[in-house]
Amino acid sequence: MATVKVRLKIKNLPATVIGAFFLVLCLSGFLVEVSIKNTERFNKFLPENEKIISWYSHPANIAVLVSVILMCLLFVFIVWHSVKMTRMKTVYEDLAKTDVLTGIYNRRFLEDSLGKIIKTFSRSNSVLSLMMVDVDFFKRYNDTYGHRMGDDCLKIIAEVLVESISREEDFAARYGGEEFTVVLPFTNEEGARIVAKRLLENMHKRLVPHETSSVAKFVTFSIGVTTSNVQFTHSGADYIKCADQALYMSKESGRDTYSLLHFSEASNLKDVQ
Repeated sequence: MATVKVRLKIKNLPATVIGAFFLVLCLSGFLVEVSIKNTERFNKFLPENEKIISWYSHPANIAVLVSVILMCLLFVFIVWHSVKMTRMKTVYEDLAKTDVLTGIYNRRFLEDSLGKIIKTFSRSNSVLSLMMVDVDFFKRYNDTYGHRMGDDCLKIIAEVLVESISREEDFAARYGGEEFTVVLPFTNEEGARIVAKRLLENMHKRLVPHETSSVAKFVTFSIGVTTSNVQFTHSGADYIKCADQALYMSKESGRDTYSLLHFSEASNLKDVQ
């Protein structure tokens, strides 16, 4: 998955307008041909001194041709305007679901998508896994390197999340601040563990300096994972809450690791403060 995928992209707006323009030319040429043939046909029945010298010398032919050209130009304008408005609508829709800083999906898209996924999966009892990812000691990072470097760090985190998930239906989103979410439809516990390990490994490879971290000399993050066969009583908030509790377990275990918590176990844990 690249960052945000656009459901509808019309990149060739000039090509569309040019195509409509050529349609105008073709129609005009067709009308000229018809006018020429009509002129030749009329000339057969007219005396020599009344014959039409050329097709454009007949007012009716000119009127028809001008009318058609104007109609075609109006058609070109309508096509151009329609395509332009479609592009603008697509851009605004993408902005509404995209995190401005990192370029990946935002919390609004996450919550909307989770609701749709759970509604669909509950009909077939399909499995869904979700991860909460939190950057370790990010406040210290901001205090040490500044907020500009902090923003760059969050962009790197987003890149790591995106490059670590390969299937079309998987996606990553920024939940807020230094927290991110990874949604893995049709992924069981074994698959979720594999992805979690891959996330940690790919983050380690980046070696982003973090001198004030108590975990390592480079930036790390902790992961909370939950997985369950979706029931109609489940909600997106349930998955996020359960994954957040698993994240709390990872932090209690020393950070820079992942913990997995099933729905059936979540009720036995205290809420994260």
